[in-house]
Amino acid sequence: MADQPARIVIDGPSGSGKTTLANKLGSLLDVRVLSVEDWVPGWDGLTEGTAVAEELLRGERDSYTRWDWVREGYAEEVVLDPAEPWIIEGCGALTPTTAANATLSIWVEADPQEARARGLARDGELYAPFWEQWNRAEREHWVRNSPRTLADLVIKT
Repeated sequence: MADQPARIVIDGPSGSGKTTLANKLGSLLDVRVLSVEDWVPGWDGLTEGTAVAEELLRGERDSYTRWDWVREGYAEEVVLDPAEPWIIEGCGALTPTTAANATLSIWVEADPQEARARGLARDGELYAPFWEQWNRAEREHWVRNSPRTLADLVIKT
């Protein structure tokens, strides 16, 4: 990992503030922000999205195929420069594999009711019917990977 550029991983429940934190850090550090949501194949695809994050952090891939949430299908391939530092943020981003290959791992959390209110305010009616479905997938990720315990830093928003 010494030869690898900086890699920051940010995970936490939907609506906790991961994207806000990642974008602020990305701007401050002039680092590209990658969102797991960009390659998760739909509302039931969190496990597949996590696998892509792991492959990126292990250096096994330098691209991903973007998921088009409106068309509900894959779109264009996004090619990354493996020599550049990245921030990878999103639900499912922090696993034992990504933590082992990250320079810094962060868990962001909020009161569950506040996080839900933020998530629904952000995504509105489009997201509302899928909140419970996505939340179940998040909880499965938490049980499978214990991301909070892997974090170098825990931030409560």
